[in-house]
Amino acid sequence: MEVVITDTNIFIDLINIDLLSEFFNLGYNYKISDMVFNELKREQKREINRAAINFEVIEFDSKEVLELYSIKSQMTTLSIQDCSVYKLSLELGDFTLTADKSLRNKIEKSGNTIKYFILLNKRFCVNIIACNRHNQ
Repeated sequence: MEVVITDTNIFIDLINIDLLSEFFNLGYNYKISDMVFNELKREQKREINRAAINFEVIEFDSKEVLELYSIKSQMTTLSIQDCSVYKLSLELGDFTLTADKSLRNKIEKSGNTIKYFILLNKRFCVNIIACNRHNQ
C-alpha cells in the first residue's frame, strides 16, 4: 500500500468540504507528523480519528527534532512543521500531498513525487492531480 505524507491544510480542506471519509477510503497508508497534527484544532483531530483508516501520527524524538531544525536552517522558507513533512516525505513517503508551494518545490528538488491538492469547488469536488517532475 502506498504511503501518503500530508500537510495540515489538506485535512482542514477535506473537513471543510466534508470529504474526509472519502479521502481515507482511497486505499492509501496515511502518515502525518506530530507537529503537523498538533496544528489542527481539537474538533478537527476528533473528526480525523473518527474517519481514519490506515492513518498514523509519527512522533519525532529529540534527536529528530534537532534534525528538523538543521533542515530549517537550510530551508528558511519552510516552517518547522513543513520541515517535518519534508523529512517524512524523504524517509517514508511514496508521495506527498500538499498545496504549499515552498514545500512542494523543496520536495520536488529532492526527487520525490508530489501530488497536487487542488480544491476546485468547496461545494462539489476535490481533484488530486499527479505530477512527478523528477521523471519528466
